[in-house]
Amino acid sequence: MDRDWIALILALALSSLLFSVFPQIDTAVSGAFYGAQGFIAANNPRIELMRSMAWWLSDAMFLLALAALIVALTSRRLVFGIGRWTATYMLTLFLLGPVLLSNRLLKGHWGRARPADVTDFGGAHQFTPFWLPSDQCLSNCSFISGEVSGTAVTAICMIVLRRTVERMAGRGVAQVWTATALILPVVVALQRITSGRHFLSDTVFAVLFMLVIALLLRPLLRKDDPA
Repeated sequence: MDRDWIALILALALSSLLFSVFPQIDTAVSGAFYGAQGFIAANNPRIELMRSMAWWLSDAMFLLALAALIVALTSRRLVFGIGRWTATYMLTLFLLGPVLLSNRLLKGHWGRARPADVTDFGGAHQFTPFWLPSDQCLSNCSFISGEVSGTAVTAICMIVLRRTVERMAGRGVAQVWTATALILPVVVALQRITSGRHFLSDTVFAVLFMLVIALLLRPLLRKDDPA
């Protein structure tokens, strides 16, 4: 087992232990952004625009991978230096992560109510810890965060493409590109928490689960692929 898997397993174990033993961390963190007028970022047009931009970026990355795969399979040309195996990796990561695991399986069936909907913050439903499936939400529920899943996968794809960016635009641009990738999921997670749409654990496990899928798919990244 390589060090990436060891680090990820440790992160999963520690996060699971922390949020299981101290589930009140979720309500405490959400409560820090809740006041007399509700959650501080709820219904803020500028904050919502930022959320939309994150979705657009994820959509753009998915479409880039799709276009790169189509071009690589039908001709000898490459889109931004992305070969077929890298494009396949990116597409599969999006489909298995945000689309299937996050939005189809967990959010549709776990039943965890969103922060703004629980009694702690003026709602009508009960708070449940991350590990406990419940009936407090019927669809599009809180666990895990779809936005953070999407931006985490986008960030992973950006890291995968770092060498291509450096080759095309230089080291300085590649450094900014990498920094943006690392910051992106954190910013989106903060937006979801401060708007009362997700608990801290929803965002933490969204990132960790996407990383698990990313490592499972890593054999698709061939050394002879241009990117």
